[in-house]
Amino acid sequence: MREQLPGELLDSWLDRHGPRPGWAVQEAQVERAVSDHITAMPFLWLSVPDRADRGYIERNSIALTSRLAEGLDRPSTRWLGRDAVRTEISQSGLWNVDHIRHRREPGFLDLLGQLVQQH
Repeated sequence: MREQLPGELLDSWLDRHGPRPGWAVQEAQVERAVSDHITAMPFLWLSVPDRADRGYIERNSIALTSRLAEGLDRPSTRWLGRDAVRTEISQSGLWNVDHIRHRREPGFLDLLGQLVQQH
């Protein structure tokens, strides 16, 4: 799909201030395609009632996947984030820039494993 997008549309879509004039309809189509792609991915929903635990899991999950922390997997060569204006996005391999330099804390994988088993 990326190869089919005009460069101006990609620039508009990556602009954090919103769609540039004349690109809103096309951006909505890109967002729909991205949503369809993500919807096809498998997800596991975990029950984490404690707010502090949710923050702990978020920080450490990001640390585990961020290329600026411990993440080993590279994003695909076609990932749109490679062209992001913010270097934190292109370098970390994640759209989320919170906690991308955080180091995984001891015990995180144990807690995550417990939550998965409770599922």
